[in-house]
Amino acid sequence: MSLKEKLEKIDFEIENGLKSKASDRLRNLIQENPNEIQLWNKLAELYYESGFLDSAGKYWILTEPIDERIKKCVEIYEKSVNYSGYQILQEIMFREINPNFQNLLKIN
Repeated sequence: MSLKEKLEKIDFEIENGLKSKASDRLRNLIQENPNEIQLWNKLAELYYESGFLDSAGKYWILTEPIDERIKKCVEIYEKSVNYSGYQILQEIMFREINPNFQNLLKIN
């Protein structure tokens, strides 16, 4: 099954209230495709819309903070891990160096 088909299945699950199943699928896809930032953003959106702001921040941390909601969620996530860069890296579990890695280095 192609990535596009998998994303369509995830969209169907979200539309039908199967958000937990969709989030599991997205996390698995991120493990398989760690450099597909669209997957990270989709999971962050799902968490944001469900009210899990810290989890949204975890998956938005590699995204350029283009609006206040992304900034807010990333700040909440960073605070939830006591601003530990080490813990953030452990939770993200890189398999390859992500081109957005520079954002992680900006954490105070």
